[in-house]
Formats: sequence, structure tokens, C-alpha cells
Amino acid sequence: MGWASIASAATAAGTLILAAATFAAVRSASRAARVAEQSLLAGLRPLIVPSRLQDPPQKVMFGDHKWFTVTRDLYLPSGDIGFWQGALASA
Repeated sequence: MGWASIASAATAAGTLILAAATFAAVRSASRAARVAEQSLLAGLRPLIVPSRLQDPPQKVMFGDHKWFTVTRDLYLPSGDIGFWQGALASA
């Protein structure tokens, strides 16, 4: 078996592996699209409410006592109840 035959066999094997990976990716994407479509039709979408530009930044402390200044978006899971927490502006 010469180098040309070995190179051809390696190319064929690589092509087969790429074909299998592409097939798996397309199948997974198709399944995800079906699930997304079903949840959209059933009204089971989460709601993400962005904060407003005029909202003041908030200081948030994490468990390791590190503070960050952030603006906060609200995430409401599907079928759950949420509320809008506004901050009073001081004059």
C-alpha cells in the first residue's frame, strides 16, 4: 500500500466523520426547532423584560463581598407571575 492509498483512505475517513457530525448537528437543530415551535404555539415562552435606559444603576453584592454596579433585566418564566420593580427618582 503506497502513500497515495493511505492518503486517500485518511481523506475518506475524515469525510465520513465530518458527514456524521453534520448529520448529528442538523438532527439536533431540527429537534430544537420543533420544541421551540411547540412551546410557542402553547404559549410557554419565558418573558425577558429589559430595563429602561432611565433606570438608575443598582449595586449588587455577591457572596464573596464583591460589589458590582449593574442595570437589571427581569426574567419571567413561562406560566409564572412577575412584577415590575421601579425605583423612585429623587429630585
